[in-house]
Amino acid sequence: MKQIYIVIVIIILLSMFPSVSYTKEPVKHDCPPGQVCLDNPLGTDVTPQIFIGKIIKAILGIVGSLALVMFTP
Repeated sequence: MKQIYIVIVIIILLSMFPSVSYTKEPVKHDCPPGQVCLDNPLGTDVTPQIFIGKIIKAILGIVGSLALVMFTP
């Protein structure tokens, strides 16, 4: 029974972090020689409200999953 809970928790955690589940194609840059170009990992259209909303959504998902595990008979 304990193994089932561990598998469920691992599946839930992997589904909350899409960067773990798939990889993106690398983006080609036209950087001048001698300079380093970095990608914004949040994307180009992310505002502070969207970023905080994603954090809150992830935390509530974890708390909800833990609540379901704690209250199952």
